[in-house]
Amino acid sequence: MATANPSPTQQLQSVRLEVMTATSQLSAIREISEIIVISLELGTPVWNNILPTPRAPLEVQIDRVAKQHVMHLRDSQDDKIYVRAVGVVASGEERTVGVAIWQKPGVRYHNLNLEELSEDDKEGFKGYDMVFRDALHGGFQNYRDKLMGEQPYWYLSILAVHPDYQKFKIGSKLLDHGLQHYTIRGDGRSDTETKYATLLEATPAGERLYKSRGFVKEDEYTLAEQYPGMEKLKFPLYRKPADA
Repeated sequence: MATANPSPTQQLQSVRLEVMTATSQLSAIREISEIIVISLELGTPVWNNILPTPRAPLEVQIDRVAKQHVMHLRDSQDDKIYVRAVGVVASGEERTVGVAIWQKPGVRYHNLNLEELSEDDKEGFKGYDMVFRDALHGGFQNYRDKLMGEQPYWYLSILAVHPDYQKFKIGSKLLDHGLQHYTIRGDGRSDTETKYATLLEATPAGERLYKSRGFVKEDEYTLAEQYPGMEKLKFPLYRKPADA
């Protein structure tokens, strides 16, 4: 697993983007899963509610998140586009340094029924509070529906960069790639030219980047207060209009 801190001789020499598929190597899926877990800021109210204590060791948690994304890549090829940022260091070694997950127009979040999953897929959600998970993501979906009505849109569900590589503009590269190649084409293919709006929930760290790309804050979502620590958290909903 490529997680070592970059030394002066291991700084990034280049970064390329790779669209992931159901045949992507498990090691690559695990690396994006590690970045996603780290980006959730372990110990925050969101993480503490979605995966309450006692919880498995971090490495086991990452393995379980990897199982979730193996399932999504296998079963949701028509729903989402996974883009992995691959950095090349001076030694020639490649490592995953960021990930973006784009949800296609017309796709909605649906509660997950664990009873319909295989035993291996269920393992990916072991220890999770599925009621909270559905309340969180379902709440995001409801706010997007309220804003957009029946209008289709792209949704950037995840944009995460490994903390060791935050200063290499990897987030900008992933975002610009998606805005150029997906949102102006509607279905992720080059043979269409339909433009759609793009929605996302911004973190404070990402707001400056999103605003610089034409995103405008439209609303704020607050989860129900029955979840410990969540009553003060706000999730800003940003939109980039189709013609922006």
